[in-house]
Amino acid sequence: MKLGNDTIVLVTRELTGERDRYGSDVVRDVYSEWRWCLVTPTTATEPEGQTAARVTGLQVLAPRRVPLSAAAAVIWPATATTDPDKPWDGPSYEVDGDVGDWRTYQQAQLTRST
Repeated sequence: MKLGNDTIVLVTRELTGERDRYGSDVVRDVYSEWRWCLVTPTTATEPEGQTAARVTGLQVLAPRRVPLSAAAAVIWPATATTDPDKPWDGPSYEVDGDVGDWRTYQQAQLTRST
């Protein structure tokens, strides 16, 4: 379902099956690109002495097939890079709270983390 023309990059984590020197599970970031989302700003700050507001919160509406969860992060707007360890660059947002699951789409509030 097409909700908008925005493309988000979802960052999830998966276990590698390895352990670090402390015995903890090693995880890696997994990046996936999702089209047809609608992203709108919800909060912003305008630090003194700056001429432009900095968006600190977003709302995203995404098709139900997008694996949004409270453990995920979203990069938007995203720019492709040549770094194989971090193939996408841009402002990163954490999912804030539970993801709203509606009949035809899902909704999440995002808080800026970088």
